[in-house]
Amino acid sequence: MGADTSLPLTAVKPGFSMMSITFRDGDRMTVLHLDGAGLSAVAQAIKDTWKPGIQAEQSRCGTGWSFKLNGYPFSSSNSKTSQQSRQTLLQILQNLHGIGYQVLASGTLGTVKDRSTLFFKKSPSNVLTPQFLCVGFSDSDKIQFRNLPSQLMDPIKDTIRTSWTMGIQSVDEENGVLQFKLAGTPWTATNNEQSILSKILLQVVFATLHRFQWIYHVNVNLNRGQDCLIFRHDSEVNTYEVPQFCMMSFGHGDRLRLINASDDVINMIRKIVEVNWSPGRIQDEREFHGSHEFKISGHPWSSVREESARARYLILQIFQEMLQYGWHNVAGFYLNCVSTDRVVLLFEKREPVNYPMFCIAPHDEDKFWLINMPAELVSLFKHILLSRWSNGIQSENVLSLHFGTVYKLKLSGTPWSGGERNSPIHARSFLCGIIDEFSKLGWQLILCADVTSRIGADSDGPDYPLDVYSFWFAYNPTSAIPQPSAPVYEFPAHSQQYGVAMGGSPYPPSGYTQNSGYGMAGAPPPVFNDPPPTYTEATGWNLNDAKK
Repeated sequence: MGADTSLPLTAVKPGFSMMSITFRDGDRMTVLHLDGAGLSAVAQAIKDTWKPGIQAEQSRCGTGWSFKLNGYPFSSSNSKTSQQSRQTLLQILQNLHGIGYQVLASGTLGTVKDRSTLFFKKSPSNVLTPQFLCVGFSDSDKIQFRNLPSQLMDPIKDTIRTSWTMGIQSVDEENGVLQFKLAGTPWTATNNEQSILSKILLQVVFATLHRFQWIYHVNVNLNRGQDCLIFRHDSEVNTYEVPQFCMMSFGHGDRLRLINASDDVINMIRKIVEVNWSPGRIQDEREFHGSHEFKISGHPWSSVREESARARYLILQIFQEMLQYGWHNVAGFYLNCVSTDRVVLLFEKREPVNYPMFCIAPHDEDKFWLINMPAELVSLFKHILLSRWSNGIQSENVLSLHFGTVYKLKLSGTPWSGGERNSPIHARSFLCGIIDEFSKLGWQLILCADVTSRIGADSDGPDYPLDVYSFWFAYNPTSAIPQPSAPVYEFPAHSQQYGVAMGGSPYPPSGYTQNSGYGMAGAPPPVFNDPPPTYTEATGWNLNDAKK
């Protein structure tokens, strides 16, 4: 077997609620844990919106499914191609939402070739089919709105004209896309007035869309350079309530900037950094073109080893404290994924809450940091990992840092390499399992983001982040559900192959023939048998004892 994971994905029982879609550099999409109706919905969305069509489809690791599209929808810098791929994305989201699959978060889980991985949770009680629109960025100066309703055209034009004080070079409307070419370089500026004005502009765009009942849904990176922001129409939004936003950005390895933040938030962030960041804490602070900037000692946003764990813990403490002040994170996105700027976080004022949090941080190509995670969850985490990662754990360390304990797991294999092999597929399947199981215990995934990555050089393409996204979870006891006596991950990865019990319409369609010229050539189609025995039935050992 070697370092790669060549075995089929571990089976999941009926009722497993998570699935994922990964967009890869060039022309491929990989779908995991999606039933027949869902696969049909994805295939139909591609056929309806991507004119070059599907070149081939392939089973991956038994129950995964891969689509290879004609052309290069996920790497082209061509504006027309980018717009078409975004339309395909919108249609996929709409089709899946219509059968109950809602996006929880997105993140990049491969260091070179992966684009975004979207994590979905099935909610059969909510199968509405809302409208979606996309706010995209291109080059250093363009912002585009796709699927914008006619009644929003003039309000958006007014918003851009009044909020971008440097001026507009041109406005174009073509094929359902409203595009503004702005004066200056708002999306690549990092250390001047434009870098702040661009974020103020986006706050106003969020507020304008909210006024017409459009709420932020997810950010997706399809072409490495810049995210696109997806909004969903929600008729229950109270348009009489004016949302209050503030932003937080991280850049230059050591800068934290607060935009449109009140004095109490600024004072709170200052205290958190002073208490939780050990290497010298705050080096300097100043007003910066309408924002408040902290220059933190060290390089928390381009850190390595234990310092990267401390940086993620610092973000965790900021999240917790912001929630206690009533500031809820509603978005995290990237205006330039390969610049010195990291994630931009948008917060909205709501009711104060006090939620404990932890962070799961994939690191390098083969490691996990488990930061602030309760000990009982660490045991569950490792058990689920070993049931879905057949290569196993190479080593474990417990680090005692100034803020507490960090668990470091070094896996055998390279789950975060982002290559064509099967290991990344098994890693994404494992993360689906973690999100699903932890949510039943009340731990909700609230953000995937990259806040500490260094940038690597690619001789054949653009630069790329060296680390992948981290996952922040918050404990909301009202969301916990009663637990069965055994988890849904009972069978280890090296056991007999079982498939997912597929519901809905069959997929692939009758008469379909696989093209074995790419991916896992000649891989067998998924096998859909009865679910396997429970872990307790198979081994005589009850996981509840392990949790205790």
